[in-house]
Amino acid sequence: MDTPASSEAASPSLRVLVVDDVAVNRSVASALLRSLGHSSEIATTGMEAFYLAIQVRFDVVLLDLSMPELDGIEVARMFRLELPKGSATGRRVFILGTTAGTVPEDVDNLPGGGMDAWIQKPLSAPELRTALAGLGGSPFQR
Repeated sequence: MDTPASSEAASPSLRVLVVDDVAVNRSVASALLRSLGHSSEIATTGMEAFYLAIQVRFDVVLLDLSMPELDGIEVARMFRLELPKGSATGRRVFILGTTAGTVPEDVDNLPGGGMDAWIQKPLSAPELRTALAGLGGSPFQR
């Protein structure tokens, strides 16, 4: 029988860019990713995330939808236009939107905005693990 620890150990480590303007959210996301065996780097704004992603190849971008200056949807569109093959493997970078309070019209904009999936805050290890397991091209999750 597979235990959570053994299935986590078997999954490949991902390089994740955490983008959030709230320090505690960045800390929680980084700690959860570390507990799941993944590495993370931090960006506090959409522009900082974009410039970092030009220099470093990420497998996943964990992207807050509600940020000042550029919101998550605008940042995702920039990633899709400028970094179509943004991961180290040459695959398109997986963009996982995060939100504390989504209204239906916001959710409808996510796939068109370049998001692959989204999860609700506060983040939890089981939900994050499930979302990251969908890297193989699973449909947009609601």
